[in-house]
Amino acid sequence: MDAKTHDVIIDNQSIYLSVKEFDVLYLLYSHPKAAFTKAQIYESVWHEPGNYRCHAVENTVFQIRKRLQPYAKGHDFIKTVVGFGYRYHES
Repeated sequence: MDAKTHDVIIDNQSIYLSVKEFDVLYLLYSHPKAAFTKAQIYESVWHEPGNYRCHAVENTVFQIRKRLQPYAKGHDFIKTVVGFGYRYHES
């Protein structure tokens, strides 16, 4: 991932992500050992209080997974932490 160019490359394939999708993935990618609540992700990416905004994060993670899936060879780069939120999962 390249924060300056907003490029996501898997196996030499450049993958388009929207700005919010990139920002969510980059947040998780930048802290590979940390798990984030949906509210924390929302506040970090949307720069607004995350109260009751979980659906926006869930939808964005769904879209990221959908875009990465054809290139990921069965690997899920975003893991759900049940009852908590999400974290980055290295291959």
